[in-house]
Amino acid sequence: MPVILYGGFEVHPFLRWIVQNYITEDLVVVANTVHDYMFSGLRICYEADNLILAASKIGGLKGGERYACYSLLEKMGESVFPPVPEEMLAFSIFRHGVLQKGASLDEAFERLCGSIRLGFMVIPITEDMPSIRVKADGKSMRLLEFLLSKEEGKRVGEARVDWEFKPLKRALSVMRSSESILIVLSDPISILPTIRNEDVRNTLRNCEGEITLICPPISLKSRQVLNALKIEASPLGVARVFEGLTDRIFIDDAYADLKREISSLDVEVITVNISQASLEGQIPKAILEAIPLRRKRAAAIRGLVKTVKEEITKAIGQEKEEENYRR
Repeated sequence: MPVILYGGFEVHPFLRWIVQNYITEDLVVVANTVHDYMFSGLRICYEADNLILAASKIGGLKGGERYACYSLLEKMGESVFPPVPEEMLAFSIFRHGVLQKGASLDEAFERLCGSIRLGFMVIPITEDMPSIRVKADGKSMRLLEFLLSKEEGKRVGEARVDWEFKPLKRALSVMRSSESILIVLSDPISILPTIRNEDVRNTLRNCEGEITLICPPISLKSRQVLNALKIEASPLGVARVFEGLTDRIFIDDAYADLKREISSLDVEVITVNISQASLEGQIPKAILEAIPLRRKRAAAIRGLVKTVKEEITKAIGQEKEEENYRR
């Protein structure tokens, strides 16, 4: 059973690619909860539900319809940030109903994934909501609010992490028995409470399969928060956070000069093009091989057609070169 440990303020392109092109019935995604928050008595599971919404075929609402509830609440004087679409509110209401009947949070997630025929399982790492807060331009705010803010010029004075939470036994169990764990993050900060938790660390150390980390992008905002937390804002700094927990780490080609130093942490380092623009178009084969999933038939055919087209284009180009040479 392959497992993806996932966290961050937005859905990583790799996850979108996987759920669209691969058979995921055996896949379990263990989702971070640092960006969860309460909204009028409902728990918004921001990270998990972002992924569920992106991967599901549910919804269909457009434009202002997607945020109708939030718009009405704002007219009543209530403002919550960030707003989430109606589909995610429906997920929260569904789970709340299941929880009211005595189910656990992971059982509520299982019911939700089954009811919308998601095709894979998503469970939270914990029922708790550990938090990360930053102080930017003198204002204290949640990390999620800071990362989603459109203002790039905010200066971070300090950052505070709530490290305490109790992982769900089910989440630890699926990670421990997994044949492969892929750690996929949209930013390097959101995962910190999870990866510093001793129960999680022990589980990763004793995992039966290989563990691979895709080094997340380090934006200007992420860099500021990492600096405030005294963590080096580079793939080397990220690798040190995960030291002793992973077998392999993918870093972007732009940081190839750090490969030797990261390798000294007793981890295999592979350099590939994992820029945001690149991942939106094509996932490097080396990363796809890190998780044992079979391609969907239609996706495999599309891949074959693309390969054939590329080979034909290459052959035509070579023929033209030879023809020009003969002239």
